[in-house]
Amino acid sequence: ALNDEAVVKLLLPRVEGSVHLGIPNEFAASRLFPAVLNRFAQGYPQVQIQVTCDLSVKLLEGLKHGAFDLVLALHDGTETGQYNESWREEIVWVCGPDSNASLRDPLPLIVAPPGCFYRQRMIEALDTLNRDWHIVYTSQNYGGIRAGVMAGLGVTALAKNTVSEGMVIMGSADRMRRLEQVELGMHYDSIKASTASRKLAEFIGMHYGGKQ
Repeated sequence: ALNDEAVVKLLLPRVEGSVHLGIPNEFAASRLFPAVLNRFAQGYPQVQIQVTCDLSVKLLEGLKHGAFDLVLALHDGTETGQYNESWREEIVWVCGPDSNASLRDPLPLIVAPPGCFYRQRMIEALDTLNRDWHIVYTSQNYGGIRAGVMAGLGVTALAKNTVSEGMVIMGSADRMRRLEQVELGMHYDSIKASTASRKLAEFIGMHYGGKQ
């Protein structure tokens, strides 16, 4: 971290401005992304970052209407040419500590509203197994989903990079089918983007993408 800070200060030009970043709720709450943004803020103290968290579909819609300078959004992996850079994300089933939710029939699910890629992945996997399920808890934000999981109300799915402390990753022993990966894409107008936006995009690609 000290080396990165020294390189920024000595070799890179001064950058000023503001960037409105859109990011999925769970990534904003993970350990890795806040650390990346913190390091960027230390290296570029004159850049103001405004972060908005929401479902990927809503973030992309906002980007179309000019609400964001830079958006990170999940995709099902079938799109081509839709983003500037992307990384594969492993999706895992999670439950709370000492939870027996995976043994219940029908399987209780904790989900975000329709349009969420995790919700879609869960339902597709369970339907393929002909396993009965029902939704017991719905929350639009990560904090609500985490609370439901930790309370043992049901199971959910998340990108492995965003699983928080206390959550338990489930596997085949829990009768859970492996979930298809998704892609986390970075979206911005590479022509019209400000210097601050491009620098943040490059920084995220180097410090987050390099850890995939």
